[in-house]
Amino acid sequence: NLDARYELFPGGADQVLLGTFYKQLQNPIEYFVINQGGPSNLNIQAQNTNKATNFGFEAVITKYIGMFGVSANYTYTHSAVTTTKATKYYDATSGQVQTGITNQTRPLQGQANHVGNISLLYKNQKVGLDAQLAFSYTGDRIAQVSIWNNLDIWQKPYMTLDFSLEKSLNKHFYFYTKLNNLTNSVSKM
Repeated sequence: NLDARYELFPGGADQVLLGTFYKQLQNPIEYFVINQGGPSNLNIQAQNTNKATNFGFEAVITKYIGMFGVSANYTYTHSAVTTTKATKYYDATSGQVQTGITNQTRPLQGQANHVGNISLLYKNQKVGLDAQLAFSYTGDRIAQVSIWNNLDIWQKPYMTLDFSLEKSLNKHFYFYTKLNNLTNSVSKM
């Protein structure tokens, strides 16, 4: 791994964080659609794949004015892994369709190029209350890896709106709740 990060804390809970990264992954785990005895017998199975790389940058900015704040972060990640895939081609010599093997370079399963969120924050230390309303975006990504070349199953970009609240009850106890996906966003392939 190679990571570089710049952090600035101008005061209070305000912050500016900028970073870049490069990572080589050995034997990452991905979910593959596996044919186990015919087209009606497909299963999803976790498998280690070849060496992969991830590189990109990230930025986080948080700013408070009194008890109200805004926080935003964004991460760009480029990932690449090369795996063998089955392919069909027409063999002019035999006059038949044949099955062969080819290499395909693609993003890692589950890794979106673009991930970001923006949050509205409320922090009142006198009464021990923290609240956050967060909008999150995750770009398109491979949901399942196919054994066939260029037939991976992709999940479309996904957006959610979440709310969380933490309230101190005394020195030792806190009440915490989180409500996810308030807009009932649907994951689409």
